[in-house]
Amino acid sequence: MKQRHNPVLVFAADGGQSLPSRPLSPRRETPIAAIPLQPAKPDASGAAESRKPPSRRIRVVVVDDTPIGVYALCSLLRTQPYTEVVGTGADGAEGIRRVESLEPDLLVMDLEMPVLGGLEAAKEVRARFPHTRIVLTSVHDSANWHSLSRESGADGFVPKQELNRELLPLIKRLFADRKESF
Repeated sequence: MKQRHNPVLVFAADGGQSLPSRPLSPRRETPIAAIPLQPAKPDASGAAESRKPPSRRIRVVVVDDTPIGVYALCSLLRTQPYTEVVGTGADGAEGIRRVESLEPDLLVMDLEMPVLGGLEAAKEVRARFPHTRIVLTSVHDSANWHSLSRESGADGFVPKQELNRELLPLIKRLFADRKESF
């Protein structure tokens, strides 16, 4: 009987900013940057598939400047049958482009990122894509971040230390009109 190995993720000591310098082992370790996400399927016109009523799944784009942050959020969201991660990004500008091309129902985004931060990106997403819900996250948990998140147009703020406990209930509240999906 052939022994099967589960893939093992390799995280860099610098918080995921670089890939390991050693070669991958025969145990099929996979660097986090190489984990594929399934892109939205194009329709007949070649555009990304829009929200389809039959599935009723909540289409989510995840944006965080650290690969481990993206991985953690995607892993949490993929545990639920009512969410579908359709894309990821590493900064606010990339997040805006993903929202534009993928038309997600929800954008989950870190506050502090290079190029364009989460607050500025949330303001632009809210102005250009008013039907996309926005949840901001940060390692910092203060009343100030909650307030700034609301002012940016975000629908919610969840401290990263509370993601496992607070994110999924918040998503259910934001999409209560789709209750049959839960």
